[in-house]
Amino acid sequence: MLNDALLNKEFLNITSFIEVTNFKIDKFKLDIDNLYDSSLENKCIIPHMMLEKYGVLKITTEKQEDTSLVKRLLVKQLKLIENKDYICTKMSFKTSSGTKYKNQYFLSLNSFKLCLMRSQKTIEYAKHFIQIENLFFLYYKYQCEYEKLKYKNEIEKLKNMQHIKQYSREKAIERLEVKVKDKYKIECVYFIQEEDFDIFKVGYTDNLKERLGTLQVGNIRNLHM
Repeated sequence: MLNDALLNKEFLNITSFIEVTNFKIDKFKLDIDNLYDSSLENKCIIPHMMLEKYGVLKITTEKQEDTSLVKRLLVKQLKLIENKDYICTKMSFKTSSGTKYKNQYFLSLNSFKLCLMRSQKTIEYAKHFIQIENLFFLYYKYQCEYEKLKYKNEIEKLKNMQHIKQYSREKAIERLEVKVKDKYKIECVYFIQEEDFDIFKVGYTDNLKERLGTLQVGNIRNLHM
């Protein structure tokens, strides 16, 4: 799917990527905003009534809403942690006998997705999330390949610039000179005498000028080779 024609287009956001690649996702849609927004994954924003809407729990009866079923699902069955995976608040409401209170639960995105795996449409939701996972993986691969091609094109542009070509030639000549010097260097035995003294040094080198300069440093008398 990631062919050259796709990579040579302008960079695609994920919506355009789906359209261009004709990526197949089941038509069923969760009517929840930001379900895949990673910046919200740790925030508890989904009300527990969504569990009934998507077939996870039957909470509402003719008389009232039984939120104890929500707590049983979250705590007993799924082992979710309060104030991390969900939060519970008290909601007041008026009745003929006065003000009453009931629990209102809000789930994190990941907790809600986990709950969907226990719904009447478990297989349908599971397939959907697998498709989304495959989409994100393919889109991540596309981003990597796009940046890789972009980098390669930039390098080619640099290589074709005149001053870069000149610099590259100069560096190539330098490397060749070093290679030739190492391969064809001439080695010899030398004798060095200190001026006005019958003191000699015998040695072996492939660079007489450099060796003489090294030995002359710090010596107040001239050395003769």
